[in-house]
Amino acid sequence: MLRKIKPLIFKKIWGFEKWIYSSYKGKETRFKDNDKKVPIGPIVKIIKTKKPLSIQVHPDDEIAWKEEKEKKGKHESWYILESKNSKLFLGMKNYNEEFIKKIINKNDFLNNLNKVIAKKGQFYNIPPGLVHGLGSNITVLEVQECSDITYRYYDYDRTQNGKKRKLHIEKAIKSKKKLNYNLKEKSINPLTYKNKVATQTFYFKPSIVLKNSLIVDLKKYNSYWVEKNMIVNLNYFVVIKW
Repeated sequence: MLRKIKPLIFKKIWGFEKWIYSSYKGKETRFKDNDKKVPIGPIVKIIKTKKPLSIQVHPDDEIAWKEEKEKKGKHESWYILESKNSKLFLGMKNYNEEFIKKIINKNDFLNNLNKVIAKKGQFYNIPPGLVHGLGSNITVLEVQECSDITYRYYDYDRTQNGKKRKLHIEKAIKSKKKLNYNLKEKSINPLTYKNKVATQTFYFKPSIVLKNSLIVDLKKYNSYWVEKNMIVNLNYFVVIKW
C-alpha cells in the first residue's frame, strides 16, 4: 500500500521549495488519507530556483548547540533533476578568515568560490561546514537532517520587504570547513548513495520496494510512504531510507 503525503509549499525570493516529507516541528507533513503526521525522519524537498540561492553554510552538531542551542546541525544532499547549464557553488578557494572578511567587504565573495556546472542525474553530498549555493534555473531533490539552521555569507544584495536579507558572517566563518562534496556510489545497479542522513536508491523502471520506505516520484514530485513490500509501478523514482 502506498500512502500519499501532502506537501508543504514555500514561496521564496528566488523560487520555491516543496517539502514532500518533514517531521520538523511546526512544519510537519501529513498523510493525505487521515491527516496524521508522518513518522520522524529527514526533511525531503524539491527545490526549484529562478534566481540563485544565497551562498550559505550549515553548522555541525557542536556549533549548532553552541550558537543556537539546537541538538542537530545540518547535513544534506542534492540530486539534480533539471538544469539549464546552471551553476553550483561548492567550497572555497581560500579559507583564510581575514581574506574572507576582506572580499566580503569588497563585494567580491563569489570569486572565491568553486563553480560547477550542474548536470541532470548528478548527486552531491553537502556535509556541515561546506560553503555552498544553488544557481538559477535548477531543480534539485534535497534530503537533509531535520534541522533548519542556515548561515548566509552572501545574498546578491537582495531586499525583502524593503530591507536587505540578514547575513550571518561571524557564525558562517565559524562553521566553514574544507570538505569534499563528491560521494561515491554505494552501488551502480540500482544506483545508490548513502551519507549520514539517509540511503537513496534511484530506480528507472518499476521495482520491488520494501516496507517502511519513503518513495518520491521524480517526474511528478509526489511522495509516498510504503506500508508493505510491493512493486512500485513508476519509471523514475527514488527510495529513501534512514
